[in-house]
Amino acid sequence: MGEAGKTLHLAVIGMGGRGMGLMNILLHMPDVKVRVVCDKYRDRMLKAQDAAEALQGFRPDGETDYKNAIR
Repeated sequence: MGEAGKTLHLAVIGMGGRGMGLMNILLHMPDVKVRVVCDKYRDRMLKAQDAAEALQGFRPDGETDYKNAIR
């Protein structure tokens, strides 16, 4: 992935089936944390936040506008 001991912090944009699948794969990698999930549909965003929190132990920020997801 990268240098040992370094953590990669990500935003995942688009939380439909493909986005949720990708996030699930990413969250099973030891040095990856999802900090932001984004979808224009609020219900998808909330579902993604719940799933990420269950896998990584903290709730990522949620956005409905991709422009705000990348800070």
